[in-house]
Amino acid sequence: MDQTETPIGRTRTDRRTARRPRRDTPRRRFERTDRGQTELLGGILLFGLVVALVVLIQVAAVPSWNQALEFEHSQRVDGDFQRLGQIMSDVAGDGGDRSATVEVGMRYPTRPFLFNPPPATGRLETSEPGTLYINNSEISGVDNYWNDGSESFQTRTIRYDASYNEYRNDPAITYEYGLLVETHPSGVERPTRTIPVVNGTNVNLVLVDGRLQDTRAGTVTVPIEGVSAPSTGVKLRNRTDGDIVIRLPTESSQAVWDEALKNEIDSGGDSDPDKHVESVTVSDGEVVIRLERDETYNLRMAAVGVGSALPDERAAYITTKGDSTKIFANETRNELTAVVRDRYNNPVSGVEVEFRSDDATCGSFDSSPPDVTRATTGEDGEATVDIDMGPEQCEVDVTADIVGGSGPSDTATFEIRATTGAIVTIGSPGDGDGGAEDGVSELNPESGVPIYTGIAQSTSGGDFDVCMYNPTGETYTFLEGRISFYFTSGSNAPTTVAFTDVSGLSPQPLPGPFVDIQGLGDVSSDADAQSRIALDFEDKDSGPSDFFVLSIRYQVGSETDTFSYLVSPPDNNNYGDCPAPPT
Repeated sequence: MDQTETPIGRTRTDRRTARRPRRDTPRRRFERTDRGQTELLGGILLFGLVVALVVLIQVAAVPSWNQALEFEHSQRVDGDFQRLGQIMSDVAGDGGDRSATVEVGMRYPTRPFLFNPPPATGRLETSEPGTLYINNSEISGVDNYWNDGSESFQTRTIRYDASYNEYRNDPAITYEYGLLVETHPSGVERPTRTIPVVNGTNVNLVLVDGRLQDTRAGTVTVPIEGVSAPSTGVKLRNRTDGDIVIRLPTESSQAVWDEALKNEIDSGGDSDPDKHVESVTVSDGEVVIRLERDETYNLRMAAVGVGSALPDERAAYITTKGDSTKIFANETRNELTAVVRDRYNNPVSGVEVEFRSDDATCGSFDSSPPDVTRATTGEDGEATVDIDMGPEQCEVDVTADIVGGSGPSDTATFEIRATTGAIVTIGSPGDGDGGAEDGVSELNPESGVPIYTGIAQSTSGGDFDVCMYNPTGETYTFLEGRISFYFTSGSNAPTTVAFTDVSGLSPQPLPGPFVDIQGLGDVSSDADAQSRIALDFEDKDSGPSDFFVLSIRYQVGSETDTFSYLVSPPDNNNYGDCPAPPT
């Protein structure tokens, strides 16, 4: 082939020769890069393994982790409710305002590359109000309230339940009357805090008021206030010949109430003197508790408010502090105290009370006009005024009225006798002589307990036999006795008294402490052979217008009860014979 010159001085052969190295270059590069296929495939496989592991953790481990966290949260909520229940009891006892926190819901921790379900929420709420009844009952010493034999009150239940994503056996929790109960999805109930509504002769009712409703994944702060607190004890007895019946709305089962009151149920018919619950029956959302008749119970009620819409408890009735019958010496200044309470029998402060004397010449106030004055109740619900007795022997009634009230429960009456003779006064409460607050349940009881029928005057002068008769059917044993008060129309009041049938007992001062009179045995239940308490008031010839107060403490089973009797000698000398008991 001819070689020809090109314009740049090269032959065609030269150009072809020059291109050959360029055709070889791509072939060499391809041979070097096909070695990386193994590394690429390895990376893909490793990434696939990581993804598979993350998916496996998400599907298998995350639910298990969350279930464990939810269970731990459920345990914390149980602890929160234990504290809430204790705070409710504390507020009922002292009336102070507090708050409680409940971790109703929870959030899951952040986990990189993993997904969590939505936060677990919890719901905390109060139920609709239910009605509580206390039937066939009356309060000792109060005749202007709770006197129709039945009282009713409103209360609520506090409820909690959670919406967990994994934990399926979480219980709902309820609080009512101091009871905390867990109810599991299977229907099994487990009391976790039990404070018996009845404990011996004590009846304790903590009621819930207010409105609470909160759903969240976090902590709720619950304000807790004493709507009616602190609780004050009053003496409760059956009004007619039957059991006291307490009916409580409840969300708990028969098994829960049987467990709560298992140590109080006396199903054998008064076979155990320490147990006073005849029966406990749950039906249609109500528990019926029957208390033994002819027993004195100490009732304490409190209303505790949670959340919002809390009511202001108002005065429900007024009563006298201590016995309404008073005996004061002429030309002395003495205190009269009235007590204002709400419907739960707890004190109400800031209530104005008007005291009015129906005879200012017999008993008057340091006011103008002298027959009327006012006082305001303190935290203890008490309003106190001074009354000045006139110079003559007389009787006067003083009414204490809640200002603005108009019903019979808004008035209490003191019946006061002013005397010209010498008086041995009742010892001050808490002193060595005992006192007006002897734990006396009632003055001159007329039924349901041993009664005083009269005096058999063994000899003339200061020697008496006080006649006692027991119509109850129960055994009352003389335990202790004292003379706390003596009035004589003469000038020489006795200074000592001897219980002459009690062996080894020396004469006691007046007023005297409680002394052991167990040697007198049981109070007779035979109307024709009544028990006698022989008393000898030394250094005194008692006259027909004298009178004194005899306080007796009895043993009744494992309990004790104290009653006082206003004793007057007969107008004639009734030597030897006890009067017939009333029919």
